[in-house]
Order: sequence, then structure tokens, then C-alpha cells
Amino acid sequence: MSLTKPAISLAYLSLLASTSFSAQENIGLDSIEVLQPITTYATRFEQSVDKSLPQTQIITETEIKKSGLNNVSEVLQKIGGLTVKQNLDGSSNGVIDIRGFGDAADNNVLVLLDGIRLSANEQASARTSLLPLAAIDHIEITRGGNSVLYGDGATGGTINIVSKSNLINFTEVNAGVGSYSGLQSSVFHSLNNGDVNLTFFGRQSNNSGYRENSGAAESSAGFSAIDNLSASDSIGLRATISRERDKLAGALPLSNLNANPKTSEVPGYSSTALVNTTSLTVFATFRLKENLQFKVDLNHSTKSNDYDYSYDASSVYSGYDPAVNPGQSSIAWGKINSSSDTNSFSPRLKFENFIAEGGNLIAGYDIREYKKSAQSYKTDSDSSLYNLNGTSTNINDGAYGSQSFKTYGIYLRSELPVTSRDTVIIGGRKQNYSQNSATNYYTGGNILSCTPGYCDPSSLSFNNSGSATAFEAQYNRSFQENLKAYLRASTSFRFANLDDNAQAPFSQNNNLNPQTSHDYEVGFINQTEKLKSKFALYESHLRNEIGFDGSNNVNFDPTKRQGIETTTRYAFTSKLNLNTTINYSESSFTSGQYSGKTVPGTSNTTGILGAQYQVSPRDRVSWQTRFSSSSYASGDMSNTQAQRAAYGVNDISYIYSESKWQIIGSVNNLFNKNYTDTAIYKSSYYPLYQLTVYPNLGRNFSLTGRYSF
Repeated sequence: MSLTKPAISLAYLSLLASTSFSAQENIGLDSIEVLQPITTYATRFEQSVDKSLPQTQIITETEIKKSGLNNVSEVLQKIGGLTVKQNLDGSSNGVIDIRGFGDAADNNVLVLLDGIRLSANEQASARTSLLPLAAIDHIEITRGGNSVLYGDGATGGTINIVSKSNLINFTEVNAGVGSYSGLQSSVFHSLNNGDVNLTFFGRQSNNSGYRENSGAAESSAGFSAIDNLSASDSIGLRATISRERDKLAGALPLSNLNANPKTSEVPGYSSTALVNTTSLTVFATFRLKENLQFKVDLNHSTKSNDYDYSYDASSVYSGYDPAVNPGQSSIAWGKINSSSDTNSFSPRLKFENFIAEGGNLIAGYDIREYKKSAQSYKTDSDSSLYNLNGTSTNINDGAYGSQSFKTYGIYLRSELPVTSRDTVIIGGRKQNYSQNSATNYYTGGNILSCTPGYCDPSSLSFNNSGSATAFEAQYNRSFQENLKAYLRASTSFRFANLDDNAQAPFSQNNNLNPQTSHDYEVGFINQTEKLKSKFALYESHLRNEIGFDGSNNVNFDPTKRQGIETTTRYAFTSKLNLNTTINYSESSFTSGQYSGKTVPGTSNTTGILGAQYQVSPRDRVSWQTRFSSSSYASGDMSNTQAQRAAYGVNDISYIYSESKWQIIGSVNNLFNKNYTDTAIYKSSYYPLYQLTVYPNLGRNFSLTGRYSF
């Protein structure tokens, strides 16, 4: 691997810091977080935390409570150290990027709730805002390709949010206020009725938005019921419902970011999105024999999406400029309504003490079916194409249709202890898919003069199918109680979803090839009473990466990800904890038209630096800097445009705790820095709007109260 000097220096300093910290006097502190006796599920079966994969990071309930944070996206960013960008739909569901996938991050990180996919079957972020933090037992972050266990879409890694269950009677209520008329509240309640455990939750938040023409309102509710039939057998039901309504501000020219980031520079810009979801899961665990365990999940989820937009586009794009196309309306507007259903079924077996004492073999089958219907109506910026004389009044476009995507796969994975210190993991998966789409277009113009493939009225349909395989081999070594290492080689894959193929080049028949990745990784974990540190070095070679080239979704020429991840948490004194997470990655094209260029939307360096000080048993203050290096704008494949600037943002918080309640005050972006984590380049727009950004929040505060009983 040919990493640059900054990356090599970073690795050296990280290891040097770990060594020097370990050599200091053992103060015997409990101020550093020690993993509690929890049950992890990263392998799709229960196992104790000491048996979990070394590359899996556990964010505990204790860490979440001490942080004073209010949603999952913040937890993943500020505790997990992941790159989490703002979501352009205006919601609090952050875009999670593990190992530098940029624009396609949502489709390369698989987010799960109790092992069931939250990640969408389309180009959208997982709805992590669904759960209040009080309902979360812990979060498991597994970096690197994980397709053997979870199938397509896990190239960057997986995040499994594990909810609380099997609790005694417990209630927590939460309420708070914040900047931009922000209000949020939640409640979580659990009770135990003999062998039956019940939990209930509700959550709501809303704000008027940082920018003009923006704002968000989110609400959700759910419950679970688990009947413990015996010490080893149980059956349960989980149901959730959510509603999000977001008002969007649109993009801002990069040149205006520092002048006034709160404005909406496109005249009359208005856009809203309304998303409703439901999910119902039945799950069961049975001990079939002494060394044979069976688990199964059956899930049905629905989603409806209503989206509309309207703005004066004449200053943005020539297609709406009456001066260029006489008679063309200057207003761009559209309405999109869609609804979808997803069904999944995942039975699996675990053979314990397989081959050797402590070994296991997991065999499973996954099937998932996604169906969607949609209709849309919008203005047509290409209306001049439909007229022989080149002029027209505005012509509108519309479409309606249905789509389906079905995938099914079988996998085997075995974990075998070789000695008391050495373990080998091997596994494989074969997965197939089929998808079809039928769309009808209406209200067109002169079919004698239109561009081929865009004549109205018309219809477009495609039927695709294919398959992919994944493998993994990992060697774990425990050198001593506090020092472990692992070596891993794997392959992973991603199928093009229906949104990807719908925006693929017409000449390719809307059939993008499956994306594949060959991944290599080595890592070290050092954990003492005072210190927790992790270091990983990785390299991934991708073929047919599915991404956006500025015009269409395409299969990229070969690309490569390589990088270093370091995490260190150190109890400096009995009251002071220090923590750092630094991710250095290089995302580049290795051949083809853009050979040597950086994949747009990716940053070389991201991370956090933080400290927590326990002023007294009741008072705790925290400081954290979040930082990111610069990146090329989405769509800038040739790396010729101005980059989105690097930034560093400082956050502080204060937590006052009593036995049953907390008060948390936070100020984010303390110095009110004007910055953005997202930039977009569109060469066809007028110069001012060719490079646009979506400003992140300026200085903002929140005050939250929590009461548990």
C-alpha cells in the first residue's frame, strides 16, 4: 500500500501514543469507559462482548447517556468517530460514510435495527431518527466489507442498532429546546410481566430551520413484546411507525457561503418532503438441540413519499430561460408521489462447538422483496426538442409506473479456535437478484423532432437479473490479555438498486453491473484499565463501482480505497478523559478516463479530538473538535473545480446529573463558522450555479432535561 507521508506519520504517532500511555503509572481509574457485560449481535447470533469481532466497535448505553446527545446520527459521529454528513432531504438522518464512498455512501453502509435493515432499497439514507436514545441498549459498528453475513450494500461496513429488551420496569422521559425554535421530546417505558417483556417508545422533534425556506418535523412511536418461552426459547413482535415533514432550502452558490449562508439564492425556492414509514417484525429464537440454535426474522415495512418543488430557474439553467428558448416558462416545478412495500425473511442456524470446543458454524438464507409504485409530474426544460421551429410554450412531463426488486442468498460462516490465543474465521455467500421496472410517460410533443429515447408519450421497461459472491477469511491473535491483532481478506458486493438503474445511461439498457470489492485489512487493539486504542490499515480494490458521474449513474472504471483508522481513549487523570478518532483515506480511480483522480465527495482526513472533565460527581463538561479536510464537489470527476474547503468545528456541553435526572446544555459550532460538508458541480448550469453548496448549521444550542424512574 502506497500511503502518503501524512498517513504514515499518523500511524506512527498513534502507535507511539499508545505505547507511551500504556507505560505510565496505573492509576486504577474507572473514568475510561469499560465495556459492560452486554450481548452483541454482529454475527447475527448472540455472543458475549469478549467474543465479538475485533473490528467491531461497541457504543454502550453508558457512553450514550454521558454524552448528552439527542439522536443516533450525532452518536455515530461524536462517539463512533464516523464521517456523518448532513442529509439533503432536510431530516436529522445523517449520511453515514465509512471508508470514503462520498455520494454513494448511503448504499455502501448497511444500517440495521436489531438485525433488520433500516437502509433503504433506494437512494435514501437510513431513518436512524426513528428511535429515541433511551430505547437503545448499544450500537455495533463493524468497519469493512461485511457481505458474507449481510449481503449487498455492506461494502463500507455495517451498523447494528440494538434496542433494549428483557428489562425490569423502567421509564425515561426527555424534553428540550434548541436553536431555530427547536423542540424535542421522547418517552421510553419497559415493563416485565412474568415471562413477557414489553417496551414502548415515542419521539418528536421539530425546528424552523437554519436557512430561509427550511425546517423539519419528525415523530415516531413503537413497541415490542417478547415472550420468553424458556431459558433458551423466545418469540417476539416489534412494530414502529414514523412521520417526517421537511421543508428544504436548496443549494447556495459557493461564492455566497461566507456572505450569508442562511439565504436561499434561487428566487422563490420552495420544496417540501413528507415521508411516512411503518415496520412490523416477528422474530424467534429456539434451542433445537444442545449445540444447535435457530433464529428467524420476518419483516414487513412500508414507505410513502410525497415530494414537491418550485422555483424560478431562469437564472440557473438555460433550459428554463425565455431569453434562450422563447415562450419557455421560467418556473421549474415538480410533484412526486410514491409508495413501497418491503418483505424480508431470514432463517438461520448456529451449530455450536463445531469441529472444536468453542467453534461454530452459521448457515442462513435471506430473501427480500421490494415493490414500488410512483407517479410524477414536472415542467420540461427540454420542451424545445419537441418543436420543429425550436420555439414553444411550456410543455409538461409526467410519468407513472411500478417497480420490483427481489434478492435471495445463502451463506455459511465458521469461527474456529485453533489454540487458546488463535481463531480463524472463514465464510462465503452466493446471492441472486432480479428486478423489473415499467414506466409510462405522457403529455409530450412532436415525436418527429424529439431526441431518441425521450419521446412522449412513450413507455420504458427493463428486466434485469444477476448474482454475486462474497468471501471472507480472518485470523485473530491474542498476544496477551490486553493486546489483540487481526488479519483479514474479504470480498463484498453491491447490486444497483432501481433508482440507480432508472438513472443509468439509456444506451446501457438501464442495467448496471454489480459492484464488487476485494478488501484487505490488518488491525491492532490495545485495552488496559486506562487506555483503549485501535489501529487499522486497509485497502479495497473495486470493480464496477456504482456512482454518479455528474449526468448519470454509471459503473466507474476501477477504483481503490486505502487508509488508516485510529481511535484512542485515555484516562489522563481520575477526572479527565481524552479521546481522538482519525480516519485517513484515499479514494481514487486506478485506471480509465479519470485514472489518478480523486473520487468526488470524499475527504482524505476526518475525525474528532475531544476531552471530558468530571468537575464533581454531579457535573461533567465536554469539548470536542470535529474536522474534515477539503473535497472535490460531487460531479467534478476531473478534479478541476474549486474544492469544498476544509473545516474544524468546536462543540461544548455541560451535564448536571442527579440519581434520576439530568440536565444537558450544549453549544455546537461554538465560533459560528460558516462551513459545508457537501458541494455539487453541474457544468450545464450558468456560471454562478455551477458550483453550489448546502451550508451546515451555524452556532446552535440545546437545553435538554431527562428523568428516569
